[in-house]
Amino acid sequence: MTGTEVRECHGVQVDGGGTKIQVSVRLVPGGDLIDVLTFEAKDYPVTNTKPGSGMGSDEGLSKIAAEYVARTGWRPRNGSVVIAGPVDQDSDEHIIPNGPWKDIIIQKSHVRRAFGITEELSWNVDMVGWACSIGGLRPDDVAWIGGGSALASDESGVSQVLQHGGTAGVSAMGTGLGQIGIEMILLTQRRLDAALRGSHSLVLPGGKMLIPNLRPGESGHCTAAHLTPYAGQVYELVAEEFGGHCSTERLASGLGIFNAYRAVCHLGVPHLGLRAKQPELPKQEDVTAGAFAPQPDPYCEATLDVVSEIYGVGVGNFILAHGIEEMFLPGLAWLLHNRWHKGLRPFLDACVSKGRFGQYVGSTRFYVMKPRKSGVTYASIGAAVAQEWGF
Repeated sequence: MTGTEVRECHGVQVDGGGTKIQVSVRLVPGGDLIDVLTFEAKDYPVTNTKPGSGMGSDEGLSKIAAEYVARTGWRPRNGSVVIAGPVDQDSDEHIIPNGPWKDIIIQKSHVRRAFGITEELSWNVDMVGWACSIGGLRPDDVAWIGGGSALASDESGVSQVLQHGGTAGVSAMGTGLGQIGIEMILLTQRRLDAALRGSHSLVLPGGKMLIPNLRPGESGHCTAAHLTPYAGQVYELVAEEFGGHCSTERLASGLGIFNAYRAVCHLGVPHLGLRAKQPELPKQEDVTAGAFAPQPDPYCEATLDVVSEIYGVGVGNFILAHGIEEMFLPGLAWLLHNRWHKGLRPFLDACVSKGRFGQYVGSTRFYVMKPRKSGVTYASIGAAVAQEWGF
């Protein structure tokens, strides 16, 4: 579609990450996401304004919105934004915590105007998008990697929690690390009669209804834990660099992979007879590429094993804390899964290493979420679902 023709559609979704912003539309409620465009935040610099001034800016996200409308011709009636940073639903201002727009104020009303939204604009923290994405999953979106009973672990990708109620979790390793629980509260007809009218929900056959309830938090910033002495040494080096504290995100994230790589190079890999050396690779993408090269770099492989262990311990702790029955792993987990799939199980082994509660964690169904060929992110999918679920 060209920018010369303006057409109305049901809604626009925005996945506002720390570095990239993805925009898409859906023609009808529950429809596929189309005309997916991704923008680099650094290409849309913003002049900051004083908090509480009400001035905002028509740069940044507002400029991206206007450009998207001009390029695609879509004029959405509704909008759903999932974005990095704490969300204050009572304020028109949103402050970005990281990336090229760090500490920049976004005026929600300016974004609404730039898209031409005439009805509802919902605005949620990015992890809401990840959590609600399980409501838009297709069977071929996920790969079962373990856990659960034989009946549930059929690789169908159909969430049991979305059929029977319960609690699912999402642990998204991207630039940072975000984890969130989503509880599906099952209401029978008796409880339905007592429920408040207007509660947004999922209706099931047999006079039953599911009410989604999100459990957001910042568990990615909890202190990291490890199992092996070697991972402990990596932890100590990274903690020293960051003033004595090392969160799970400092090691189990895109930025964390590079932190771990530098520490591995400093330590060497004694169990492989490799001595310490100067880090040779400049960024995280080079480290992951090195681990999966035809002739893998053993320092890169050791890095991913440490990251997987730290990540596994953190996810296992999250499962215990929130009573998670299903765990969905989007983002970089798919890349790491290619190493786990070769029989190297530092992630799952670390997850279930909980002493007498290891069996409890092991009963959780684990799914890795595959990148879609269309390029649409699961946070974008979740943004659409979030609005339909009333968030």
